Amino acid sequence: MSVFTRLVLAAIPVALTWTLSWFGVFCFVNAYVKQSLGQGTEVWTQLTLWLIGGVVFWQATAAEVSARIGRRRTLTIAMGMSAVLFGAIPFVRDVRYLGPLLALLGVMHGVFFGVWFPFVASAGRAAPGRSIAGTQFVFNSCSLLGILVGAPVMASGNFRALFLTASGVMLLSTVAFAVLAAKLDEGSGKVTSIWRLRRADVKALLHGPFLWIAVAGLMLEPFAFHTVNQLLPNLVRK
Repeated sequence: MSVFTRLVLAAIPVALTWTLSWFGVFCFVNAYVKQSLGQGTEVWTQLTLWLIGGVVFWQATAAEVSARIGRRRTLTIAMGMSAVLFGAIPFVRDVRYLGPLLALLGVMHGVFFGVWFPFVASAGRAAPGRSIAGTQFVFNSCSLLGILVGAPVMASGNFRALFLTASGVMLLSTVAFAVLAAKLDEGSGKVTSIWRLRRADVKALLHGPFLWIAVAGLMLEPFAFHTVNQLLPNLVRK
């Protein structure tokens, strides 16, 4: 089996887990909070802020963790955590505890940006761009598939079955990734933590285009997911 084929196959379980722990939150958890828990738009917005905060935390610490235990192991642990946390959602009826749970669930999205892309680039060897493009196609396909399959179950109102089934899929995906990615080069020796940046590096970033790109990203993320995908539809329905 070629490296590219193995990498694309390994991307499938990662994509399924990422889809359920990200889009699954904005689609399925949103419906659970609105329908089963009877909460309104304000509570849901607070919950999504917990999720975004968790993503920021995990993204900031993902490189440090992968520098210590390796990228493959970091991804596997994040997938396993996501499976357990997603399965716990239907048993949480108090939104005070659901927020911290969603913050923990942000681990997969944080690791996706902080560890997955470097892992793909390293495993792709001489063709990192081709590897990233191939795996991104897998991610887009799995995202569409996950929403199409989960929507009818969500519409039926059986959220416990939805979350537990999704959790089972994520657990199987964790095992599948561990097996498929075992022979891929993770490039652990090249990991650099943001906490180990020198003062000169930080100064160069703050004086370059990075600062404006970061500000634009921080503005775009809440706007895209909170306003366009959540606040406006919820307010229209209300």
